[in-house]
Formats: sequence, C-alpha cells, structure tokens
Amino acid sequence: MADCRKCLYGATHEKCDGCLIPELEDGRFAYRNYEEGDPVVELIKMHRSGERNIVLGGEGEHEVNVLWPFEDALQALSETCEAVGGLCWRENPTTIIVDTYHGAFHLVYEDGKLRRIFKRAHRDLPLIHWWTSTNDYDEFKKKILAADTEKELHSLEKEFYSSDLDDTEKRMLAEYVRARIGNIPQ
Repeated sequence: MADCRKCLYGATHEKCDGCLIPELEDGRFAYRNYEEGDPVVELIKMHRSGERNIVLGGEGEHEVNVLWPFEDALQALSETCEAVGGLCWRENPTTIIVDTYHGAFHLVYEDGKLRRIFKRAHRDLPLIHWWTSTNDYDEFKKKILAADTEKELHSLEKEFYSSDLDDTEKRMLAEYVRARIGNIPQ
C-alpha cells in the first residue's frame, strides 16, 4: 500500500499540499501525489548535494551544510550552541566537535569540504560512523550484507581496507563482515 514512508516526496514534502485524500470505498486514505521511492535515500542525496542541511542530534537546532566552509560551519555551530546549549570547538584544523544533548558529533573536513561525521553517544563509548559525503561506505555495507560466500566477504574486506575510507569507517565495516562470517548458508 502506498504511504508517506515509501513516497519519494517523504523527504522533501514538496508536493504534499492536497496530497492526502479520503478513499470513498473503505474510508482509508489515498495519496494524490504519491511517487514510489525511498525518502531516506532522497534525504541523503539532498544532504550530500547541499540542498538540505544536516541536522546533528534530535532537536533540530544544530545544523551544518556540506557547502559551508570550515570557518562558516564553526561559526554557525558555535552561535547555535551559545543560543540553545551544547559546546562547539575546533579540535584541529580539520575537525569541529559539537557536543549536544544527543552526543558529540565530530565533523571531519578534507580539502576544505565536509567529508565525514562521527558520533560518540557517551565519553566511554567509541566513535561511530554517522554520515559521509560519499556513498562509498554505504555501498560497501550493502555489498557485505548481500554477500553469498565467506570468500566474497574476505574479498570485500580487502577492498575496503585498501580504500580511502577513514579508519573508523573501516572498523565499522569489519564488524559487519565479522557478524556475517559463520552466518552465511553454505
């Protein structure tokens, strides 16, 4: 059944006005502007292109855009933290840390552009991969989850270890490989 969670416009809401209409037969609703798609994929595309800001945490105040240079992002996030809470600081010339009520976000810049965001939910927990500006990590994860043999998993592991992924991303992918090994039907 068509619903907002499967609609291409679920990420943008650009065609939502007047979309929801009651069906006459059984009282259920229909969607006039429904278009098959994956809103999460569309949202990620919008984040990566800079068409939409990336919201850090769950409240919506702490936002960053891939098109913002390092200094602009640092200033905007610092002002937001000052206004609504949280801490923001420059860790080094390529990393901004934003500590919110929802964890600490590490924004990593490469060649002047936002490349990765890691999250630490608690100071005793490790950094986890949270967002990346390319789909390399996502593609490796899909391939690992779709692998049919352990040989294929080992080949993927060699491939991602020789890629330009960050060490944290490589560790996360290795966890997926370890979880799959021994669980693939022979």
